[in-house]
Amino acid sequence: MDAWRTAVVEEAKTWLGTPWVHASDIKGAGVDCVHLMWNVFVDTGTIPPFNRDDWNYPIDCMLHDNTERLTNWIEQYMDETVNPLPGDLIVLWGGRFFSHVAIVVDWPLVIHSFHKERGVVYGDTSLGDLSKKKY
Repeated sequence: MDAWRTAVVEEAKTWLGTPWVHASDIKGAGVDCVHLMWNVFVDTGTIPPFNRDDWNYPIDCMLHDNTERLTNWIEQYMDETVNPLPGDLIVLWGGRFFSHVAIVVDWPLVIHSFHKERGVVYGDTSLGDLSKKKY
C-alpha cells in the first residue's frame, strides 16, 4: 500500500473515540466529519494547509440548502474513484446533497465522525445510514 494511504488510515485511527461536535476539530474533545477529513488529510501532508475561516456551514445545511459546498471543495484536491482503497475519502448523500464524509480503512469499513454514533467510529458502508447513495 502507498505510504500516504497508510498514513491517512493511521492518522484517522488516532481520532477514534473523539466526540462528535459540529464545526469543531480538537482531537479527543470534538470533531465533525468535515473537520476530521481536513485534519487527517492536512496533518498527513496529503493535501496542503488552507484557510478554513471562510468555510462555515450551519449544522442543518443539508436540509435547507442546495449548495454543494463539500463536493465542490473536495474536487479541488481529490479525484473520483470507482473502487475505494484504504485512505480514500467517500462522500455520502444526506438531505439535499452530499453532506457526509468518511475515510476508507478497508472497503466497506470506514472511519467517520457521525452524530448518530456520537463521535468518531468505525462504520460499515454496506449497512444502515452509510449504505445510502455514495460519491
